[in-house]
Amino acid sequence: DVEQTILKYLRKKGYKNAEQAFMEDLKSNELTPTTNNESPKETTDNSNNYIIANTSNTEKDDNLYEEGYSKLRSWIEGSIDMYRFELRSLLYPIFIYSYLNLVSTGKTQRAKQFMEKYSIDHREQHIQDIQRLSSLSDPMHVKENILAQTFLRNKYLVKLSSASYSLFLAYLQNSSYAILLQITNQYLSILVSPKALQQSDIDGGVGIIGHQDSQIEAFNKQEIHLGKRPYDLFEIEEIERRIKDEKNENNEQLLEIFKGMQEKLNEDPLPKEQVPLPVRKLIDISADIKNLKDISKRAKLDNTKLPSICCYTFHNTHHGLNCLSINNDETMICGGFSDSFIRIWSITGKNLRGITKPRNINGNVDSSQCKKLIAHSGPIYSTSFSPDNKYLVSVSEDKTIRLWSLDTFSNVVCYKGHNYPVWDVDFSPEGFYFATASHDRTARLWSCDHIYPLRIFVGHFSDVDSVKFHPNSNYIVTGGSDCTARLWDIQKGTCIRIFKGHLGPIYALAITPDGKTLATSGEDKIINIWDIGSGRKIKSLYGHENTINSLSFSQEGNILASGSSDNTVRIWDVKQD
Repeated sequence: DVEQTILKYLRKKGYKNAEQAFMEDLKSNELTPTTNNESPKETTDNSNNYIIANTSNTEKDDNLYEEGYSKLRSWIEGSIDMYRFELRSLLYPIFIYSYLNLVSTGKTQRAKQFMEKYSIDHREQHIQDIQRLSSLSDPMHVKENILAQTFLRNKYLVKLSSASYSLFLAYLQNSSYAILLQITNQYLSILVSPKALQQSDIDGGVGIIGHQDSQIEAFNKQEIHLGKRPYDLFEIEEIERRIKDEKNENNEQLLEIFKGMQEKLNEDPLPKEQVPLPVRKLIDISADIKNLKDISKRAKLDNTKLPSICCYTFHNTHHGLNCLSINNDETMICGGFSDSFIRIWSITGKNLRGITKPRNINGNVDSSQCKKLIAHSGPIYSTSFSPDNKYLVSVSEDKTIRLWSLDTFSNVVCYKGHNYPVWDVDFSPEGFYFATASHDRTARLWSCDHIYPLRIFVGHFSDVDSVKFHPNSNYIVTGGSDCTARLWDIQKGTCIRIFKGHLGPIYALAITPDGKTLATSGEDKIINIWDIGSGRKIKSLYGHENTINSLSFSQEGNILASGSSDNTVRIWDVKQD
């Protein structure tokens, strides 16, 4: 029976719209009596022509693959967080098989456009596959390419929880793109788990057996320069001249320390196209000399020489104090509160005074040891002092970033750009720039002389919870709720390292002063130590019993302090095996 054969073919291919139209056409033919001038042969021909037209619309339309993938991508990105990271594992195989089908059917120009438009979604974790497959330009190339045949001859294993699988099936049934159902039936093998999956469950054992699915190591081989900006000749001569003019007993020691610092700076110098910074002033040279003196007096910390502890207690702050930060010279401490205000305290016991003399309600000069800054309209989640102690930057639930002058203790700039609450902020070690992390899945780079973001860093699949500048100010590190940390080149605006190994959101980041080692921690109670150059994990530190909220390295980079919701602060020797 021709009609039954056609219906079986349409059901097998998943062409529901064509199947329904064909059945309606059959019913109308049965209800309408044929005239003497019509013959059964003509009716069959008309039906066949109708089926051919429908088949061409669903199978031969060049746009079907791109539209189907684009709609699926948008649907997954719009799904709720607990299912999004599972559903996202479907995108890569559907992308690859759509591309290979386009090339195999001779639509090479459409395949090239499809690859160029959407390969950015997968380049970080599948860079080698994409590089090898993007050169295919002829159906014969597909037959001769080993990697292409590996994909076409094997089913791609995907792991989903039962809830995510049900959502995906419902989407396929309601979608008008039968091509997605065809790819799923023909090329995907979905392993359904009755319980919710973790990121580690999805990362392990997926893809094609015998073929390496995750290719982060290849992605992490991009060129990187971890050294700091070297001193120019004028700065070197001026620093040496000032040290000699002071005629102190430890002048030789200071000169020796300065020489050692120059040698380290020249080990991995920054390229010429580094991030532009304001011209250094004489006051910066004075700060460098002060730093040299501090280094000469500093005791090296190790197992036998643990750090001393200075404790400040903030009373009556339950669910009110969200964040704390201390300025570089340890003279001020700043707290952000849920009541949308900021408080700055003097640590030294001296009164806080700016260049202006604000007066209280009685007309007397207000010079207390605490200042209250009011401008935000939501809880304050993070604050950061500028290196020169002239500015403070804060972020809030109200989606804004505010820059405060510490000379006048007033708000001078309000930055707007994020679409959702902003979780974290960090000032560049060189000043001038600062970076923010937000619920809108982006991190952004700002400067003190522009009210709009200079760079928008997009790549995390969920909230960007934390952000930290690299000591050379050329890179930032972000930690996200997608269980990954990423290193970004702020000059190019691209991701150049992915650090993958956590089982939960990453809330805390720390980088050693030499810029070579990264520490990450968060909800999974684990501290991971990474080599930034290679992107590989060095070790994991276990001990905390609750979420880890803060990390900080010592100046030598061998001691790490961590603070946790388990009510403990722990000191770790990261150099010890």
